[in-house]
Amino acid sequence: MKTNRAIFINPGNPESIWNAELTGAVATVTATEIDRVLPCLREAEKLRESGYFVAGYIAYEAAPSLDPKMTTHPPSSLPLCHFTAFEKMRKPSPPFSKESGFAISKLQEEISDDDYLARVLLVKDLISRGDVYQVNLTYRLRGRFEGSSLTLFSEILEKVDFPYCAFLDSQEWSILSFSPELFFHVKGNRIKTSPMKGTAPRGATEEEDVKREKELSESLKNASENLMIVDLLRNDLGKICLPGSVRVPSLFRVEKYRTLFQMVTDIVGELSGRGSLEEILRALFPCGSITGTPKIRSMEIIREVEKSPRGVYTGAIGLLMPTGESIFSVAIRTATVLKKARLVEFGTGGGIVFDSSPAEELEETKLKSLFFRSHDSSFSLLETVLYEKGKGFFLLEEHEKRMEEGATYFSFPFQKSEFRKSLEKAVTGLRWEKAVVRILLDREGRFSWTVTPIKEEEIRPWTVRVIPADFDPSSPFVLHKTTV
Repeated sequence: MKTNRAIFINPGNPESIWNAELTGAVATVTATEIDRVLPCLREAEKLRESGYFVAGYIAYEAAPSLDPKMTTHPPSSLPLCHFTAFEKMRKPSPPFSKESGFAISKLQEEISDDDYLARVLLVKDLISRGDVYQVNLTYRLRGRFEGSSLTLFSEILEKVDFPYCAFLDSQEWSILSFSPELFFHVKGNRIKTSPMKGTAPRGATEEEDVKREKELSESLKNASENLMIVDLLRNDLGKICLPGSVRVPSLFRVEKYRTLFQMVTDIVGELSGRGSLEEILRALFPCGSITGTPKIRSMEIIREVEKSPRGVYTGAIGLLMPTGESIFSVAIRTATVLKKARLVEFGTGGGIVFDSSPAEELEETKLKSLFFRSHDSSFSLLETVLYEKGKGFFLLEEHEKRMEEGATYFSFPFQKSEFRKSLEKAVTGLRWEKAVVRILLDREGRFSWTVTPIKEEEIRPWTVRVIPADFDPSSPFVLHKTTV
């Protein structure tokens, strides 16, 4: 079950080592049992030493192979560890595929909002008792998948600017990762890790954007959350680095992405030994930013509280170069497509601390998954157009423009001529003087509609109520009119 293709791309930095398209697979090493993980890592290292470019992943549930004190759910159907050696590497040039379509449908969270809120409260109670300081709590979204996973990867890539995007493809599965977080980068004897903790949505205006970035940079809660993980990773790096060499050149910086802000810290050190993949992973895996602190107890709580195995999500995805350089991401914002079962799974979550607001934590998980959920083909674009006999469609060009903008954003096929033809069909033979046409556009570019008459005796003043709850004005589902 070799990986047929591996793509690594950093959209904002073409000079990054994380820009590689690998072809010409020659060998694959994989582990489906926990006692085969370490041999798999060693074989991957040997393939790199033989002059090949080696790409692959380590699933979260592989952790007990590196430290038996770590506990996880029983693994999913995917291998725990999977690496393929390739002969050729070139710079990637997206888009990689638009020849075949895809469809995601019936994408659902594995737990209800109320269940997630209850789990947050449970974790907060454990924190208040002194069991842990922080726990990373996650859940999965699952849905049906049809078509080309590479096309889905290409389409999402056009809309995100996360620096560690990756696509791994085999006959049985595809991994699509859009991670903003560096796990580790080794060059020579220098190792760098960049834990990410602290999230805020982008603003709808430049003024609001500046305000939200400032709020995140000055947030004591997010700084505290970030610092806990920084201390954990400094300790982890100390296991494999020269005494006194571990330092923090950048603390609590805020990175800006298209949909959100993230708080990031850089930690560097000088390796004391050879720095093999096995040595590094024994010290660092899983990354503390996706477990919590202390790591062992946090992982026990994750095993007790979360509903299912994480799989590749929150594991690590990476590239081993023949030069000895290696780089891995933390596999967050990551989807797995199971081809035979025609299923897709996407993980989301966040760090829970003593003063976490359950409602805000829930909203953060939805913000992080928004870019993926927007590709669920079970929603449609929507316009509601007024029609009057003798006058035609009210504000036709404005409705047409808005639907076209939504179609461009969500990558729905849209033809102006078909939009207008569909509206005309909707009112052909209409008996009423006035009507409302509700026209929908699905992901395949198909229009459908319903027509509702407006009777003069039904025209009356309306009472308008301002929505009491907060919502994200930068959400695509707010900026574009859909059935969501």
